[in-house]
Amino acid sequence: MAFSVVIVALLAGALGIFVGLVVVVTSDLPEIERLETYEPKGITTLKDIQGRTIHEFYQERRMNVPLEKIPINVRQAYLAAEDWRFYEHAGIDVKGLFRAVIRNLWEQKYAEGASTITQQLAKVLFLSPEKTLERKLKEAWIAVQIERRYSKNEILGLYLNQIYLGAGCYGVQAAAKTYFNKDVGDLTDGETAMLAALPKAPNIYSPFKDPQKARERRDIILGEMFTRGLLTKEAWRAAREEPLPERQEQDDRIQTYFAAYNLMQLIDQLGEELVFRGKLNVQTTLDLSLQKTAEAAVGNGIEAYARRHKIPLDQPDRLPQAALLAVDVESGEIRAMVGGRSFAESQFNRAVQAVRQPGSSFKPILYAAAIASGYTESTMMEDETISFDNPVSGLWEPKNYENDYDGWIPLRIALERSKNVVAVRLLKSIGFPALAQMVSRLGFTSPIAPNLSSALGSSSVTLPELARAFAVFANGGIRNELHSIRSVQTDTGLDFWPPPPPSQPVLDPRIAFVMTDLLHGVIEFGTGTFAKDLPCNVAGKTGTTDNNVDALFVGFSPEIVAITWIGFDDRKTLGNGETGAVAAGPMWKEFMLEGCKQNSEADWKPPPGVLLVDVDHSSGRLPSRYCTDVIAEAFLEGTAPTETCDEEEIPRL
Repeated sequence: MAFSVVIVALLAGALGIFVGLVVVVTSDLPEIERLETYEPKGITTLKDIQGRTIHEFYQERRMNVPLEKIPINVRQAYLAAEDWRFYEHAGIDVKGLFRAVIRNLWEQKYAEGASTITQQLAKVLFLSPEKTLERKLKEAWIAVQIERRYSKNEILGLYLNQIYLGAGCYGVQAAAKTYFNKDVGDLTDGETAMLAALPKAPNIYSPFKDPQKARERRDIILGEMFTRGLLTKEAWRAAREEPLPERQEQDDRIQTYFAAYNLMQLIDQLGEELVFRGKLNVQTTLDLSLQKTAEAAVGNGIEAYARRHKIPLDQPDRLPQAALLAVDVESGEIRAMVGGRSFAESQFNRAVQAVRQPGSSFKPILYAAAIASGYTESTMMEDETISFDNPVSGLWEPKNYENDYDGWIPLRIALERSKNVVAVRLLKSIGFPALAQMVSRLGFTSPIAPNLSSALGSSSVTLPELARAFAVFANGGIRNELHSIRSVQTDTGLDFWPPPPPSQPVLDPRIAFVMTDLLHGVIEFGTGTFAKDLPCNVAGKTGTTDNNVDALFVGFSPEIVAITWIGFDDRKTLGNGETGAVAAGPMWKEFMLEGCKQNSEADWKPPPGVLLVDVDHSSGRLPSRYCTDVIAEAFLEGTAPTETCDEEEIPRL
């Protein structure tokens, strides 16, 4: 009697423990019905103006594909690797579990797992990764409930789209893109086995982290596939010879500076949660063709500098940085952006963040103020030494770059030859308030110091400020704010990105045209002649700062304005002879060879109130029989010269 009581008590206790476990395990389980409305974290995709993918942002890279679009050999590879009896069990593989327990006891270590595909799916979607008895019991219970509610193919489809496969990607399609830059339907047998090897331990068997372990695990999977009749002996041998991927593929995500620039804007406007989970389709303003050219141009510019100074390319600390920014003239849309030699090396985006002295590339702003003040292309200016005695800073004597002086010359030639002394005299003549007004009109926000050295670009500005200003000249006096995003849409089509600020007329179109004509002269006759043979109409200005610290070229066609810059972040000298024409100009020209293709026949048309008048280039006066260097120059009505050149009175320059 007493023995029976003990037995009953033990059974009751065991039953109580079992009931308690069931209560604990099932008390806070998720609703399995959530699978039907499961929304994975999304990918924010950046597209260029042609709809080509530039970059993707994600915390979890997911690219869901229907099961029917996943090839049968891919499905079989995962079944061979993870759960060959998947279509036979009801969520828990009792035979597999028993086999795993026996092996683990025999080897006295964890040598084999027994989680089915359904259990793995339950863990991925509903549970934490902690290894506890309670979590394993919950996992098994959820797996059984999933099997009762969904078909095997539905479960397998969810698994193949949600399983983590390393490198931030979830699902076979995302993994195929990440590891091989292929769609899942294009994978080879070896590549399929490589992906099927990853669920067991993605960080251990990643070919990017441990190629040896990755190969060993892949070959085990290939062996399983051969043993189970999924591969012929020839296919098995061939698959074992396939190389592993050596680096993570990046698809077409070639411009990380532009991507990071947009990411900051997206997070600022929309927040991280929506950007990384919202499945956003971002239509940017980038032209991927121009971007690739920009990347190549900057790279070639750095290499050319290295050759000139005999610096090995594997010594980047001795090489300067470089940047390029290209903007659509009519809209202000950013078409290309390069922020440095390498984003992996330095995330500082010099194309938009650097504040540098523009040097002589700032002179057109001063000249625009002079034209607005009544000066013309033919106004004579004295190109002779000048000095100023400041009681605080002492004597200042600005000099021309090559220390050459030509006496009295027309304003046009002064800009073409980038005469520093003339620029200083010009600012002294028109006064700083006139320059400050023009600076404001053209959209500069960086402070310009109220002193004569500002005529030489001594006040630091950003490349976007210069691009915006030069675009005003090219766009007939209309200013647009630079922007890089056209629209941001959710997967339901909702667009909630604000439009850019409206265009503003800020400069008399007649003055804008005269400035374009002057800057075209720089290309035809001055410091920009290196670009004279471009197959489209261009205008621009070189920039070189004191001691060759910064070298720039800012120029435009009727369609696009572009800036190239080169310099050291610590502002040390680039070296003798490293001018805007030598160091920055070739990068600009290489880029514009592609930029010119947009509309090579486009030209600037003079607006009403502007006359094109033939004049003697050297003197700026009307030609006579003594003048042979005749060009057409732009004048506001009533300001064209009336005197003719006279060989005896006007010395040849």
